[in-house]
Amino acid sequence: MKNILRPAFVLALALTAACGDGSPTETTTYPSGSLSFSYASDNSPLSGNFAAVGAISEDADNETWAAAVRQDGGAVMMGSEVSGSAESVAIVSLPNAAVGDTPVTEECDTACASVSFILEKTVGGATRNYMCDMTSGTISVSTLSASRVKGTFSGTGYCSSLEDDNEPNITITNGAFDTPVVLSPVIGD
Repeated sequence: MKNILRPAFVLALALTAACGDGSPTETTTYPSGSLSFSYASDNSPLSGNFAAVGAISEDADNETWAAAVRQDGGAVMMGSEVSGSAESVAIVSLPNAAVGDTPVTEECDTACASVSFILEKTVGGATRNYMCDMTSGTISVSTLSASRVKGTFSGTGYCSSLEDDNEPNITITNGAFDTPVVLSPVIGD
């Protein structure tokens, strides 16, 4: 689970740093983006699809959207999927972003490519939060520009939950992102 902490921290930092002081700001309109994949596990109720399609707004809470942030040669693609009262978040992180294939490995200490996601799932009538991390696979970037990042990913990993002692293995397939680059996920002062 060590790899999920880096992108989760990146997302939290980006969302927190972008918060303003509440004073009025100009509205910024961003193009629509997408981040999607399928996930499956043989030994748990963890199977389904994640699909975040939409444009991020200045108030990104409780909205479905996908966007990217680029800084210092890296790229972080993020998506938020809202379904009813459940919100799931996915993060694809490339510290050294470049067109081509980048491996995702569990044995990485610095500048690690990663795919991580947090799912809200209802299991037996109770809501559980699963934190999932791809530990082996590939992220392939086909487009990398100042305005857009596009590519695919697939691999294997595991999930964990505070409400469930199991750490089921998971397979991630059909991963794709086509995200506009924004200054930060949420624009503020």
